[in-house]
Amino acid sequence: MLKYLVTLILLLSMFQTGYGINCFTGTNSPSSTLRCPGSCTKTVTGYDNEKGTAYGCSPLHVKDGCKMVEFIGYMENCFCNTDYCNSAYVNSLNLALVMMPLLVKIFI
Repeated sequence: MLKYLVTLILLLSMFQTGYGINCFTGTNSPSSTLRCPGSCTKTVTGYDNEKGTAYGCSPLHVKDGCKMVEFIGYMENCFCNTDYCNSAYVNSLNLALVMMPLLVKIFI
């Protein structure tokens, strides 16, 4: 019975509380963070050899993915829906991935 209680507590601890997700904001490099009610965004624009990047937040929830628009230059607009997903680098592990060996140990 105790192992089921421990498992339930571990599983419940994986759910995030609060409203929205954390996103990076800034231009050319993520410089600060913001709690966002919708999706995180990353927009890359370029012309010739010049390139700029803007990190931010959409007020609406948008499906994960990127869209490229070409005109005189180009613009790629990306949306994502997990904490700090609009960074160029992934610097954290998913809690479920970290807890999986412990759950396996409890049941085996």
